[in-house]
Amino acid sequence: MGIMQEHLICDVFYSSSALTQSVYLFIEIQSTVSSLISTTDKIQHELTTAQKNLTDAQDRCKNNGGASACNEIPVGNELTTEANFTKVHVYLIMFNFLLCSLY
Repeated sequence: MGIMQEHLICDVFYSSSALTQSVYLFIEIQSTVSSLISTTDKIQHELTTAQKNLTDAQDRCKNNGGASACNEIPVGNELTTEANFTKVHVYLIMFNFLLCSLY
């Protein structure tokens, strides 16, 4: 085996090793993103529940003659999540497809 062939074999080995390591890292990232998406959904559910509770409290206050004091109860419209991990998830799916096509 010549020197060129040995270098080629080494290059292929290192490339394969780096690709395998990249795959493992992206699997970890995908797991983390899935966990973040799930957590975001849970947080949004809790925020929606809190918003409904505030609206109910304001309605009860008005029905019981609280008048202007009821306006002190926040409506809760500002209770929203701003995190959006769906784009990251889409990119990971595209990357997985690319990796699968390499194997």
